[in-house]
Amino acid sequence: MCREIRQSSSVPIIVLASRNTDFDELMSLNIGADDFVSKPYNAQVRIRNRTARWFAIYFPEYKDVYGDYKAVSGRMVLKEAPLPEDIHKLGAEGVNRIWRDAKLRGAGMKRAKTLVSAAGHSVGSKEAPGAARMELKNLLNDMDVYTSRLEELLLKIEEKLKEIPYVDKLMGIKGIQCRQLKP
Repeated sequence: MCREIRQSSSVPIIVLASRNTDFDELMSLNIGADDFVSKPYNAQVRIRNRTARWFAIYFPEYKDVYGDYKAVSGRMVLKEAPLPEDIHKLGAEGVNRIWRDAKLRGAGMKRAKTLVSAAGHSVGSKEAPGAARMELKNLLNDMDVYTSRLEELLLKIEEKLKEIPYVDKLMGIKGIQCRQLKP
């Protein structure tokens, strides 16, 4: 069924399964599914996968400019101008203004021009722009929520670690870190 849908449409296909084996996941993804979710599922991984798919469909050139959709300067622009056509309309001056207003350092006119140029040459889908804008807005908000929760959890873990006797000696062992799992 996935292959049939894929031949005529680019709608997202998410396989929800009760089994969680690598084979099931690989088979689902190989026949055209965009994501494989098993019960219970990791919401943060799912958001990451959906976000990657959004960029693959609507703005594939974004990763050439940033490499990672978590880049702070890129996310600032995407919140105001989610689609390539919006970024192109904003122009390099508009993009740079967003960064200046946020007092963001390290993002300058050269990066703004690169982003606007990539947006202007984008081969991304122009289908359903309103829905695409809303989807990215929701995905970015969801990412912010989960990142915030993870940061809060890591801070609590750090506080609890301080209660453990000789924790400073344990943390001095090579390979032992409190922040191994970065968001």
